[in-house]
Amino acid sequence: MRLLTGSTGLDTWSGKTWREVLINVNIIISTYQVLLDALGHAFVKMNMLSLLVFDEAHNCIKMNPSARVMYVVSKNYSSTSSLFKPCGNEYSF
Repeated sequence: MRLLTGSTGLDTWSGKTWREVLINVNIIISTYQVLLDALGHAFVKMNMLSLLVFDEAHNCIKMNPSARVMYVVSKNYSSTSSLFKPCGNEYSF
């Protein structure tokens, strides 16, 4: 498992550094902005992901980084060729 946040210094990482960090890692925990930037620079590709968990999904509105990640996911999702399968649950207390 690996935690990636802005304070990790990853905004200076090269593609090579990203590959080295992600090798043999099954679980990544990150902020929405970290994932959005990694997808935008193609350091992380959709075919590398099999599950995304959105905490505080009610905040996925307008230009929030979480909403922008959902947009990228929806634009790149292919139900026939992807291991990634979207699933949604809503819990209320």
